[in-house]
Amino acid sequence: MSGDESCTLTAIRTSDAMRKELTVSLSKKFGELKDTLREEFDVPSDQNTRIFYMGRELKSGGRSLGKLGLGKFANSVLHVHSIPSPSNNSSTQASGTKRRRAKEQPEPAVAAKTNEEDGVIELVDDSDDEVHVSKRR
Repeated sequence: MSGDESCTLTAIRTSDAMRKELTVSLSKKFGELKDTLREEFDVPSDQNTRIFYMGRELKSGGRSLGKLGLGKFANSVLHVHSIPSPSNNSSTQASGTKRRRAKEQPEPAVAAKTNEEDGVIELVDDSDDEVHVSKRR
């Protein structure tokens, strides 16, 4: 493989399926490709960017694209996944723990009232029908 070889790649951003066509040299380092993709997709510097090729995440920033297998197979699609860095996540508190939203509990549809004197439990719901249940002693 000579250093002049190049390959046309289709990069797809996973968040919105935006596509970009790129022609890159296979001698280019993966770190350079990652920087190029961040520029092409306007990814802020405070976001982590992960790049996937043929179902695997590419991580070796110092290896050439040819050694990583790009251009070797008929598949030329890269998936670009960007997420905010944990340090800049607005949902984290100063202590570093994520805030938990209190789950809103819906009002129960049926409420029970007990009349101890006559042993009757009244079940009241939102409908106009009333249900009376007698307690056996």
